[in-house]
Amino acid sequence: MSRIPQKEVLLKVQDALALIAPSRWQEPAGYVVLEASSVQTCSIVSKMGGLSEVGGPHSLFFENEDAEELAKCMRYCLDNPDEALNRGFQSSQYVAEKFSVARAVNRLLEVCSELTPKALVTKSDT
Repeated sequence: MSRIPQKEVLLKVQDALALIAPSRWQEPAGYVVLEASSVQTCSIVSKMGGLSEVGGPHSLFFENEDAEELAKCMRYCLDNPDEALNRGFQSSQYVAEKFSVARAVNRLLEVCSELTPKALVTKSDT
């Protein structure tokens, strides 16, 4: 089994009308959904774990293990390709805003600041 380079995988995802993430377990953060959004591809995700949060409001959702609901989402994309493309574009905007490196760094700095003991703050710091 050969490994496909990530750039090649992202090109294939970018060429797809939609990405399907039918996770069966409590996935904390679906990186594949973030990657799909980064190349403006609409995602169809199960309502399981953190996928719905990562997918954002522009993804299509189905109940876990509900094949009929998944099929309806897939049919929607096939019947409305322009809408699927628009959802992919909107998802890329959502991910850029909510999951950017700058946002993560700023949040980490906030948490570190909250955890800094008050005793370490000197009068010159205030």
